[in-house]
Amino acid sequence: MTGVRRPLFEAALDAVACRTAGVTVRRRTQVKALPAGRERVQGRPHVAGVLTADGEAVLADLVVDAAGRNSPVGRMLRDLGAPGPVEQRDESGFLACTRYFRARRGTESDVPLWPSAHYESVSTVSCAADAGLRSVSFVVSRRDRALRAMHREQLGNAVLRLFPAEARWAGDGEPVTRILAMSGMESRHRDHLVDGLPVGTGVLSAGDAWATTNPLFGMGVSLGLLHAALLRASLRSRDAGDPQELALRFGEATERVLSPIRRHLGAWDRHRLAGMDHPVRHPRARYEPGDRDWEFRRTLDTVKLRDPCPLRVAAAGAALLAPRRRRQSVIRHWSIGCSGSAGPLSGHGSPGRRERNCSPP
Repeated sequence: MTGVRRPLFEAALDAVACRTAGVTVRRRTQVKALPAGRERVQGRPHVAGVLTADGEAVLADLVVDAAGRNSPVGRMLRDLGAPGPVEQRDESGFLACTRYFRARRGTESDVPLWPSAHYESVSTVSCAADAGLRSVSFVVSRRDRALRAMHREQLGNAVLRLFPAEARWAGDGEPVTRILAMSGMESRHRDHLVDGLPVGTGVLSAGDAWATTNPLFGMGVSLGLLHAALLRASLRSRDAGDPQELALRFGEATERVLSPIRRHLGAWDRHRLAGMDHPVRHPRARYEPGDRDWEFRRTLDTVKLRDPCPLRVAAAGAALLAPRRRRQSVIRHWSIGCSGSAGPLSGHGSPGRRERNCSPP
């Protein structure tokens, strides 16, 4: 976690780009279309640059689409006759209710040991940012009629008081916003290779323009930076001058390095949402999907604050500094002699649905 608000982080990157030799930053320049060049792969368009809303054609050997989750580049490619990209959406069904606070003097350095916790029907995220700002988020299922009204201040404050750690974190600050509700956190993935060929050449999509993940993980910037590093390596390869080979090499690197992370986070989304909904539908039964990866993640969430070894493993995973296989190997070695039961979710000291009076009738 960067410890700063995203706009400030992006402003810092912008400042570095502006003073980098060979980089020209053009602001308030909208791209409305992609001009086609000479076709390099039969039946697939080749992009020769961009066409701005002012009618200016900016020619380029390569266009990098970094326009985020709502990037229009897919539509622009289809306008040129491309067979894609093929977009897949996984509706998450989560609702996040967030409030921002400004820390009181002397409490700025009092930060949670771990930013997130997972309870029976609720996940919480407590983040520290720059200028003494901090936030508390409650993430619930949109199907949970009792909890999805948490954006109402009276109910949101009442629920906050039931979670001691989060209430103390918020209590050390002064509210600077109302409770903000956010939905539509679905994961998206755009496949730019169809039938083994790029949907178009001369253009590559990176970061959220390629795939998005649940903001609960806070990994969007990290995944974007990793993707940029993969693009840099692809551009330094011998085949970088061949638009088709460049697209294939970049696609293969993306699939090898980033797709396993994307799929793993998507599986976590599905299990966590199903686990949140389970007490409403089956109040007396525990959610047991029989998925070993999910059991491993639950185990890590349960034990990470009890021992420095799993804590380091969890931190390395959250920061994308260690492969998942390596993390699993370390945890299994650490837990030799244990029963292997995942135990309860990671949040402790909070009420269940009965105590929150959220049990179904």
